[in-house]
Amino acid sequence: MTQINGFEIDKLSSQIKIVGYQVALVLIVATTAEIFKFERFDLKAVLYGGSMSIIVTIIMMLRVNQAVRKVLQGNQRGNLYVYLGAMERLLVSMALFGLGFVWLKLLPLPMITGLIAGQLGFAIGGYKAKD
Repeated sequence: MTQINGFEIDKLSSQIKIVGYQVALVLIVATTAEIFKFERFDLKAVLYGGSMSIIVTIIMMLRVNQAVRKVLQGNQRGNLYVYLGAMERLLVSMALFGLGFVWLKLLPLPMITGLIAGQLGFAIGGYKAKD
């Protein structure tokens, strides 16, 4: 098994696969909304919501990788990094929602639709990565 900085390449490729599924599903939903010109569905808002989902997934992956590294080094506090990652994800999500609503003036429904598409991509990618 090939390793990079103590990590198996299989784990890294699984994480990349999950993000790939997220990107694909967000783009499918955004393209569908754009093609059919759904009323009150702004392409920017769908893509923004999907990118929020992808950003928090990357944050989670970085923290999980950090926790694994610490445990492999003998540090028994790896769960602390997972907890910190959960808190970071929550704070980043709140900040990005606020930014989207207040500063960018995006509509809530398409933004949440993009977020849900990203989360479904995460679930599907996670399921497929197990194989």
